Amino acid sequence: MNEGRIRLLGFGAMAVFLVTWGMDIFSVVDPCPYCRTQRSVIGLLGLLMIFRNPHWSLLHLGNIFAFYGAHVAALQHFMNWDAFDDGNFEMLYQPIYKNDFYLSAAALIIILTQFVIINQRRTRSAVVS
Repeated sequence: MNEGRIRLLGFGAMAVFLVTWGMDIFSVVDPCPYCRTQRSVIGLLGLLMIFRNPHWSLLHLGNIFAFYGAHVAALQHFMNWDAFDDGNFEMLYQPIYKNDFYLSAAALIIILTQFVIINQRRTRSAVVS
């Protein structure tokens, strides 16, 4: 993937970060520490994707944040599967912007995709150097 596309995806992640935090700040959605963590990690990784050649220490810090964000998203998603197992399906009838089952799955996919893109770029630039 070329640098232009990576930067474009980084700006897209920053847009997701800003819109979702805006919805939280203006009380469109309920406060949720899991969601806040996931959107913050998406924003931090998006910022790393915007930089052309971030220092290796920033990339390492990005990997730490990515694993933390992915863990939180997977934990939240699993808690919903646990609720399904107990017979609680009411979360499926919430609006999509309040449905933490779908949003945690989307956050997990976004964070892991950002992780892969950032590390592929690092590996490719190390080979070229």
